[in-house]
Amino acid sequence: MFLKQTDIFLTHDSWRIAIQIDLNPYEEAIFTIRADLLAIQQRRKDFTFTSELQSIETLLTTLESKLHSIKKNST
Repeated sequence: MFLKQTDIFLTHDSWRIAIQIDLNPYEEAIFTIRADLLAIQQRRKDFTFTSELQSIETLLTTLESKLHSIKKNST
């Protein structure tokens, strides 16, 4: 699980909840898949269509963007 212990600060008019989430496993997975995708693109044969590779690359870019957004909003 990627969640760590949480800290909660309570005041009379607002609540602040701080969660630490380890995003490293997700970043490592995206890095590995992107590296494999690059290797496939460099060695591709008739078995892989360019459109399939582009779909995978688009998905990886979306995942990276979401991870970046989560990190930006958590600081």
